Amino acid sequence: MNPKISISIATYEAKGNGLQFIKKNIESFLNQTYKNLELVISDHSVGNEIEEYVNSLAIPNIVYIRNEKDRGSQVENINNAILHCSGDFIKIMNHDDYMESSDTIESGVVELNNGAKWVIYSSKHIKYKTGEIRRFVMPKIESGEECNFLNGLNHFGCPSVGLIPKGILLDVNVKYFGDCELWFRLIDSLGYPNFVEGYKIVIGLGDHSLTHKFSAVQSKMIKQDSIYCKLKFKDSLTLKKKVKKSSNFVCYLCLKLFNK
Repeated sequence: MNPKISISIATYEAKGNGLQFIKKNIESFLNQTYKNLELVISDHSVGNEIEEYVNSLAIPNIVYIRNEKDRGSQVENINNAILHCSGDFIKIMNHDDYMESSDTIESGVVELNNGAKWVIYSSKHIKYKTGEIRRFVMPKIESGEECNFLNGLNHFGCPSVGLIPKGILLDVNVKYFGDCELWFRLIDSLGYPNFVEGYKIVIGLGDHSLTHKFSAVQSKMIKQDSIYCKLKFKDSLTLKKKVKKSSNFVCYLCLKLFNK
């Protein structure tokens, strides 16, 4: 299988860092060993600095879209990029993150060819200004732990660590932990992902980020998102509880019989 992979990036000025972020992403895109690729950039910027740079490159499989709708909504901008993708699978990248390894996409496609319906990458988090590595994230999840996502506990990371089927958008009603809602929804519909090791994705940290912007109201936003998501997935959560209860009862009977 040689699926087409679309890398989608939603960008904006980001306190003057937007162009720097896009340059880094284009560099990592061009360095990929897997070649059935396109890069789709949706730009919410007020100015035209990013537009002029991208168009000056005139690279056929880099698609630039000027997006003036719902300016200021990162989720809407991400969805706009996804909607313009033509690939079989989508690699969402936040514009301040990037693929450090040249085989990032190739390693994900290997997992898809091994039967994965979607993929999650390990990552390392770096301060953009200093280059300091803050932490490494090796995603993992046990059966049933996906319910933690709906409390804002993220086992995987931001959208940049995922490789997902086409046509899947972020929920615009989730204001803070859109990634958690996305991961739960994918597990609920497609099952657990395959994982790629090696820390091939770099997550950029800094005061330009939306996480930093909302830090003062983080707890309140997580609570609001949690209430919304638990209502949205009410039927699924009820079913998971019933399955867990039945499983525990079966385990209890097995242990009782074994200990006779």
